[in-house]
Formats: sequence, structure tokens, C-alpha cells
Amino acid sequence: MIGHIGFHTAPGAEYLRPYAPGGVEFGFTVYPPFRRQGYAREASRALMRWAHQVHGVTRFVLSIRPDNTASQALAAGLGFKRIGSHIDEVDGLEEILEHRLCENDAA
Repeated sequence: MIGHIGFHTAPGAEYLRPYAPGGVEFGFTVYPPFRRQGYAREASRALMRWAHQVHGVTRFVLSIRPDNTASQALAAGLGFKRIGSHIDEVDGLEEILEHRLCENDAA
């Protein structure tokens, strides 16, 4: 196993309504020996594509600490934009990032 990726909730979770109504949040972890090889990028694209094609999801959210430069760079490369911030009970300050797909996009 090189890491994991998954959705935090079903689309349209109440806590996302102020940031991305109808959106879905996901997160990923890649274990140190496997980082910087494109796994998180490929898995993120596949996850978003599946959610879009199967469930019509067009808004995706990531919450990333400002000092997590690798994940911040990955999110930017995937088209995510900062839409806010919040304090996570475990990780502290996190930026909230959103990526919106057009109906014709394939993620």
C-alpha cells in the first residue's frame, strides 16, 4: 500500500454548504517512500472523474494546511482555488480549496 484517498462525506454535506453547496470533500495521503511520483495526482483525477461521471458532482473541496507545500502545489496543479480557511481540531489552520467542473469537463 502506498497511501489512501477517499471522500469525507457524501456530496452536499451540511458543513460544506457555506463554501461549496452540493460539493464533496476528499483527502489523500501518500506514504513518504512513494511521494512525488504522481500517485496523488492520478488518484485525485480518477476520484473526481468517477464522482462527476457517476454522480454528477461538479464541486470538489480539499482542506490543506498552509505549510503543506507539496499538497498545496498538487491542489493548484489540479485547478483548486482558495475559498476560505478554518481551524481543524487535529491539524490546526487549514485552507479550504475548491475545484469546480463545468458540465463538459471530465475532471
